[in-house]
Amino acid sequence: MPKFKQPIDEKSLAWTLGLLFAIAHVAWSIVVLSGFGQTAVSWLLGVHFTSIPVSVLPFSLTGAIVLVIVAFAAGAIIGLVAAALWNWVVRWKF
Repeated sequence: MPKFKQPIDEKSLAWTLGLLFAIAHVAWSIVVLSGFGQTAVSWLLGVHFTSIPVSVLPFSLTGAIVLVIVAFAAGAIIGLVAAALWNWVVRWKF
């Protein structure tokens, strides 16, 4: 079997994407905590040539914890589904 058609371990990809999503949202929480959340959002929208009235709320530890947990869960689910789909597709003979 060619190397690019190898099955992917579903748990490994779930953990990897879950951690990636969680770390990204920990970083965002730190940006908000440091007071640069609104500046970051305004800059990000500007470089995408958009202007949407958005305001960043004050930092909340509870909100940050929930955000990181939900981000981890979403990443893990996406990783699990992506690996399962990949493993299903690579079984085809084409």
